[in-house]
Amino acid sequence: MTVAQLEPRRVWYYFEQLSKIPRGSGNRKLIGEFCIEKAKELGLEWEQDKSGNVLIRKPATEGYEDMPGIILQGHMDMVCVKIDRKQIDFNKEGITICTDGEKVWADGTTLGADDGIAMAYVFAVLESDDIAHPMIEALFTVDEEIGLLGATDFDVSRLKGTRLINIDSEEEGVLTVSCAGGARAICHLPIKKEPVKGESLSLRISNLQGGHSGVEIGKNRTNAIILLGRILNYIQNKCEIRLVTLDGGVKENAIAAHASAIFQAFDIEKVKAAFETYTKILQKELKNTEPMMQLSLDNVREGKTVEEMFSENTTRLAIFMLYHFPNGIQKMNPQLEGLVQTSLNVGILSTEEKYIETWHSLRSSVASEKEELKERISSLMQMLGGNVKFLAEYPAWEYKNDSRLREICVQIYKKLYDGQEPEVVAIHAGLECGIFAGKRENLDCISFGPNLKDVHTAKETADVASVARVWNYLLEILRYHD
Repeated sequence: MTVAQLEPRRVWYYFEQLSKIPRGSGNRKLIGEFCIEKAKELGLEWEQDKSGNVLIRKPATEGYEDMPGIILQGHMDMVCVKIDRKQIDFNKEGITICTDGEKVWADGTTLGADDGIAMAYVFAVLESDDIAHPMIEALFTVDEEIGLLGATDFDVSRLKGTRLINIDSEEEGVLTVSCAGGARAICHLPIKKEPVKGESLSLRISNLQGGHSGVEIGKNRTNAIILLGRILNYIQNKCEIRLVTLDGGVKENAIAAHASAIFQAFDIEKVKAAFETYTKILQKELKNTEPMMQLSLDNVREGKTVEEMFSENTTRLAIFMLYHFPNGIQKMNPQLEGLVQTSLNVGILSTEEKYIETWHSLRSSVASEKEELKERISSLMQMLGGNVKFLAEYPAWEYKNDSRLREICVQIYKKLYDGQEPEVVAIHAGLECGIFAGKRENLDCISFGPNLKDVHTAKETADVASVARVWNYLLEILRYHD
């Protein structure tokens, strides 16, 4: 079975078209052009701002002219992650999507249903001539996955509608009405080098579960970058080593599923013995949460020349940094059971010419706790002789007591789902609703979406039946007449 045969046909048609376009964060040009060309084909009013956000307007159908306008919103970019053996240039190539009729997935990469499914829904609405609806504004934002950048830059005074539906949630039957605020952090630790000596070894961690740092941070998934720090710390305490490179992760808001280090060993047998001992400890500790974890220690392959290594002090500082970085859940919400209140994710580790660089995603629904977490990172880096820069900060989206849109969405859900109540929740992940609501007081926002699993990983899937049900749910909301 092919994706083109799935229902609703036009939703999956657009999703397949979008999948052919390289649209990782920062790669805005082609996906922006696609949105504009479709607007022109449909004869709809459109505009694009200097950041690349695209806004398309469709007039209300007969009888809905006096209804409040609805903004249908999603983001253009996707997180680009692949399995090791997959050969793909995400900057130039689209992805290949597959289906068995029940699920849709990508061949060896992330699927990009976060948030391609929103774009597919919205284009299917924009092209239709038999759906009753108020005035619709389709807002497609850029670079959501790297800090809600497009939403931050967007001028909300351009919007005429007062009800915003963000289609960027991943569990059917869940209506999101509040979310945490957050920030990004970039840490730099200076490197001092000296001529290489000893034997070069390569330590690799792979096949961890990974996942979205806002959605899966509370599921006890191991961060490969932090685990690398633990292993190196254990080995260093048993015998002398000197680091050469440190690398890991792919996105600051994705829990790192792999990490690696090249280092120099001066007593290779002691190093191997320490590694084997600690591997057994970790396998026992993580057997239930990371059953597919792979740890390896090998000689650096022939042809890869190591000419310099970190100094003894840089090695110790780097390992100390990784070992002591705050990471994962920092505090749970004391009022809402199961909701993470404050967290930190170390998502990227890289070795540049003059420094080690790490990227972090901070999240909290309490502003003071976010500031305290920033201070902890700052003081750690200052103590180590490094520095940190904070960027892409965004506010929490606070619960709105008098939301007419929420009332409508709950009412229609109960109608379509045989009286079943939807789950109305606050979440730990950041949503663009927080940016928009913070800029415009009278904006009524909600977020929902179909069942997506393992987003931000190469195991990402979309549930076909759920996509169809949420499509029908969206249409009923659009048809609703106050």
